[in-house]
Amino acid sequence: MSFREAALRAVNQALDLHRDLVVLGAEEALKRYLGRDDDPRLVSTPPGPTRASIAAGLHHGGKQVVTLAHDERVADGPLPPTPQVILATALLPTRRWWASGATVVRPVTTGDVPGLLSAALEADGPVVLRLDEDAPLADLPAAGSPQELGLPRVLVQGSRATVVGQGPVLAGLQQSLEDADVGLVDLHTLPGSSTTVPGALDRTVLIGRASQTAGILDGDVGRLIPFGLPAGTDAAKAMTLLHELPGVLDPGQTDTEMPRSEH
Repeated sequence: MSFREAALRAVNQALDLHRDLVVLGAEEALKRYLGRDDDPRLVSTPPGPTRASIAAGLHHGGKQVVTLAHDERVADGPLPPTPQVILATALLPTRRWWASGATVVRPVTTGDVPGLLSAALEADGPVVLRLDEDAPLADLPAAGSPQELGLPRVLVQGSRATVVGQGPVLAGLQQSLEDADVGLVDLHTLPGSSTTVPGALDRTVLIGRASQTAGILDGDVGRLIPFGLPAGTDAAKAMTLLHELPGVLDPGQTDTEMPRSEH
């Protein structure tokens, strides 16, 4: 199942739970796919910048809004600061909305999508749910799905080092680093005030000592070291990462001497 399919299923469930929920950009084929041909809450709107403005008007009328943004033209206009959840299937418009102040959230696996969508519907501003990469086959039952936006979640505890990342690459690393005693932390939420640009962690992770985990969970990632992952299989990424850890985390280097990340 793709991230987009998981999101549409989650939206369908949310429609059952929230009678005031409206979905913008729902074409006839999607209505049939969801089994909601006659549901007036699924609204077809032009794939242009007016869609976000329509969502703002609906919010002022007491509605919760999910905006489908598979067409990049939806990001061509301004984004009102009123709450709405935007399902984005491309990185470029996601960056535009983030630059306009939207919070961007990203699942690691399809199992994360319902929790992130539910949390996004309760946010007090626009939230973009990134769905633009292939979903991994792996799931993360031990970590559970994020149930709120904001601070990172721990996927794996480890005493050797802590690796912070975002998106599907973490699922592969979790499997490949299973016996490596390396902690994994999911930075699933990037607020509009974040210095980490959406997409910056697609092929990069941030590395720190295990002792830094508590600070990371409080949102402090400024002292972590960025490490670009190689192309190839998840196993190759994991082996390269493990090979680099001794040099990156020199035991003789104090925390104050560690180079600062741009993220």
